[in-house]
Amino acid sequence: YSRSLAIDEELGDKRGMGYSLNNIGIVHKEKGDYEKALDYYGRSLTIQEEIGDKQEIGCNLNNIGNVYADKGDCEKALIYYDRSHAKAEEIGDKRVMGISLNNIGTVYNAIGDYNKALDYGKRALIIKEELGNKLEIGNCLSNMGVTYNCKGDYDKALDYCKRSLVIQKEVGDKQGIGRTFNFIGVIYNHTGD
Repeated sequence: YSRSLAIDEELGDKRGMGYSLNNIGIVHKEKGDYEKALDYYGRSLTIQEEIGDKQEIGCNLNNIGNVYADKGDCEKALIYYDRSHAKAEEIGDKRVMGISLNNIGTVYNAIGDYNKALDYGKRALIIKEELGNKLEIGNCLSNMGVTYNCKGDYDKALDYCKRSLVIQKEVGDKQGIGRTFNFIGVIYNHTGD
């Protein structure tokens, strides 16, 4: 990505620079280097706003929200997820709308507002089902299962997680499968099984 960025800069390709900077930010986020991730995302966002690439602005705002969510800063995460959703809604980008709604729901779950978490999760699920994106449907169902578990509704929690697991197995989402098996174990632990 750094080599790509150098070529983009040499060519004066702002769109390419925005993509490369965003991708470098993703790598730093995955490595847990949140400050570098925010730096690269911020640089990418500046370019995307300069050239008016609204679709990438929405994606980038969501990525910044992910960093704040990982850092446990729910307030800032919500701000960026809300901005991402608004930008996606403005241009009709249902994919990013669904992702941002799901992320907002996850943050509300983290702060203990389970009703809002489920509301956003359901809204995200409707969009993801419209788009037929099974990977994201599985993720959304799993997140909703976690929320039902937090609410103490273990039957619904198991139902959502098992539905998620079927889809995750179908699409080969090994990371999702592992995460959902873990959630199912937590649910069974809560029920004393």
